[in-house]
Amino acid sequence: MTKSVVYHGETLLGELETIPVSPSKTQFQFQSQSQTPFQFQFPNNEIRIRYLSPLSERCHPLSVLQTISSFSVRCKLEPSSPSDHFPNLLALHASCFYELKTAVVVLGEEEIHLVAMPSKQKKFPCF
Repeated sequence: MTKSVVYHGETLLGELETIPVSPSKTQFQFQSQSQTPFQFQFPNNEIRIRYLSPLSERCHPLSVLQTISSFSVRCKLEPSSPSDHFPNLLALHASCFYELKTAVVVLGEEEIHLVAMPSKQKKFPCF
């Protein structure tokens, strides 16, 4: 796990840990046949949110991303400390979760959409 500092524009929101996820069967076809988790890392351990997507009126953003992208889940992001230490990060999560938006991080020519969801294990917000 690596820690990344999260910014929305130039505003510091908090810190998130990057948790590796197991690759999907589709990813096995394009990457090595290894069952090891896919390790995604943000450049300079910084997550710089450029903008929030428009709200989705019909579908949850995670459903949309899994439908249109063959490599839909790159990693899971969880707070490195309790959410109350980073109220701006909690506010971003609440806005994305309840308004069905994603936080968009631009990496070169690629857009990474951070989809807000509840954590099943630790009972606090994650992306």
